[in-house]
Amino acid sequence: MLRGTKKGILLRVGMIAAASVFGATAARGASLTNSISSNNSTVSFTYSTSSSAVPFVTDWVVDGVDQYGGTPAGGEDLYVALGNGGTTYLNTLPTVGTPFFSGGLATVTYQGSGYTATVKDMLTGGSPGSGVSTLTETVKINNTGDVGLPLLFATVVRPNVNATPTGQTLNFGASSSSVTDASGTTFNYGVTPTPDLISESTNGGTTYFDSSPGIYNGTVGFEYTWGNIADPTAITIDAGGSETFSFSESISGVPAAVPLPSAAKSTLATLAGLAVIGIVRRMRKANA
Repeated sequence: MLRGTKKGILLRVGMIAAASVFGATAARGASLTNSISSNNSTVSFTYSTSSSAVPFVTDWVVDGVDQYGGTPAGGEDLYVALGNGGTTYLNTLPTVGTPFFSGGLATVTYQGSGYTATVKDMLTGGSPGSGVSTLTETVKINNTGDVGLPLLFATVVRPNVNATPTGQTLNFGASSSSVTDASGTTFNYGVTPTPDLISESTNGGTTYFDSSPGIYNGTVGFEYTWGNIADPTAITIDAGGSETFSFSESISGVPAAVPLPSAAKSTLATLAGLAVIGIVRRMRKANA
C-alpha cells in the first residue's frame, strides 16, 4: 500500500547520473518495436530491448510531426526496483505472453524478479489537421512473492515539441507538467498518485536535478519518482498485492500543414506535365 514520504528518497543509483535514458550514445542492442494509431496520431514503442538507452515510447506523431523527434531524440521511459533488486528499465525485462497492439490500444506485461509489471496504453487522436491527441497510460506492478517488499518506480519524459528539442519551456509541477514551444504547441503530462520526488533537466537529459515546481527553459526533460527501496515507509507492496500508476498525456496546438500557394501548385502541375511529355517523346523515338 502507499505510504508517501518526501524525505530520505534514495537517489536513482546511477540511473540518472549518466543520462542513461536519452543522453547516452551507447550502441542500441536488439529491439522489438510496434505502434498504435488513431485518427491523426501514431505512437511507437520499443517494447523489448537489450539496451537501456532505448526509451519505451520512442515516437508520438501528430498530424505528421513527431513530438519526440529531433536531435537528440526524446521519448518516455519507465523503470522499477522491488525489494533488494537493482533498478531496471521495464522494456529490458522479458515479456510475459504475447504483447498486444491493435488500433489505438497496447498492452505489454513484463516479468521481473518477484514481480510482474503490466503497461497499458490507449491513444485517442483528433481529426486530421486538428493538432490534438491524447494518450492514457497505466502501469500495474504486482508482487508475486510471499513477503511485502519496498518499491521504487519512476517515469522519465523528454518531449521535443514539434521535433524541436531546443527553446522549449517546461512548466514543472508536483504531479503535472507542460512543455511548450514558440509556436504554441503544448505537451501535457499528469501523474497519479502524487510522486515522492520530482526532477528536471534543461540540457537534453544529460543531467537531472531534484528540484521544486517552477518554470525551466532549454532542451527540457522531467522525472517523477515514487518510493525508495532503502526505506520501506515510502511504498511497500504486500505479498500478492499491487500498485498502479497512471499517466494522462495530451498534445494540442500542432500547426496545420501549410498548403502550397496557387501559383506554386500551377508550377508543379506544369512541371509534371512537361515530364510526361518528355517521357512520351523518348518512347516514340525509341520505337521509331
